[in-house]
Amino acid sequence: MRRDKTASVNRSKAQGRRTADQHAVWATVAEYETVLAAPSPTSSYADVVDQRRDDVASMTEGLQPLPGQRGVLVGVGGSIRCLELFDRAATFAEYFDSILAGYAVEALAAEPVPTSSSAARRFVRRLASAPWQFSDAVGLGREITIEAEGVTGTGLAWDEERPPVHLAAFA
Repeated sequence: MRRDKTASVNRSKAQGRRTADQHAVWATVAEYETVLAAPSPTSSYADVVDQRRDDVASMTEGLQPLPGQRGVLVGVGGSIRCLELFDRAATFAEYFDSILAGYAVEALAAEPVPTSSSAARRFVRRLASAPWQFSDAVGLGREITIEAEGVTGTGLAWDEERPPVHLAAFA
């Protein structure tokens, strides 16, 4: 869902706007409602997550970031889904549980297939070779937009010379 939302926002930015395809978001939520048997009267993703909270908790129980860890590469059902990267380990630690919970919900609807390290390396190579476009952010810093074959992403950097403050890239 975050990949599709990021891709739609990136497409809209090319036209001078910053909007997401909300219909696609609702369609994805409806799919989760059906696949996870977690109906929501308001088509709320939060309702779906809440109904599967115990399953998510058992799947993520005991997982913690390693000391100094600043990001994670997530694989679900044998495929790379996302790379989340932060400039500071403390910031990553703050978001760790919510990142894991979001992908645990996705994993509940997927085949329990391991994701290969070669798939991870291929994704990282695609991301590294993709063009990064920088533009003025709504607030401070520079917004990063990434759109290339097999990768879409967004992020925030202080400037083009320093590593991103945050980067989310999706396969």
